[in-house]
Amino acid sequence: MANAPPVGGYRRALIATDLSETSTAAAKGLLELGVCGGCSLVLLHAFEAPALDLAANPAIPSVARQTYLEEARAAALNDLRAFAMSAGLDGAELSVLRRHGSAAGEILSLADEERADLVVVGTRGRSGAAKVFLGSVAEAVLRGAGTDILAVPPFSRGSGPPGDVA
Repeated sequence: MANAPPVGGYRRALIATDLSETSTAAAKGLLELGVCGGCSLVLLHAFEAPALDLAANPAIPSVARQTYLEEARAAALNDLRAFAMSAGLDGAELSVLRRHGSAAGEILSLADEERADLVVVGTRGRSGAAKVFLGSVAEAVLRGAGTDILAVPPFSRGSGPPGDVA
């Protein structure tokens, strides 16, 4: 989805990932399509820290809460590094942040902060009732974006990334 007439090549792309196969497909799709040749890449993973909400109890020392958050952030960063390697994005900047709101909101917020002119998301390929009841991060990003979006659908079984000839 393009939000404005093109004025040149993309300079900075934000690739949002939940570390799933769908996200891997989106990252590889971006590389295969070649729409971001030479632009800088930021790889985003918004992690959750559910125990932190439980740890809001004032009886739990703030040092313990901080330690938990640092450990969760370090684990998320290690997971993101492994994802980057497997997706062929070794040179991308890595960004992990604790998810406070909706995934789409976090993606759009960081896209603004990073001044990304392209946001890349994977889609699950849901339709009908599943889409209505389960919602879609990609759809919410498309609705709220002020920048161009590349939404990459999942590959069908036996097929590879765009441009892959079997």
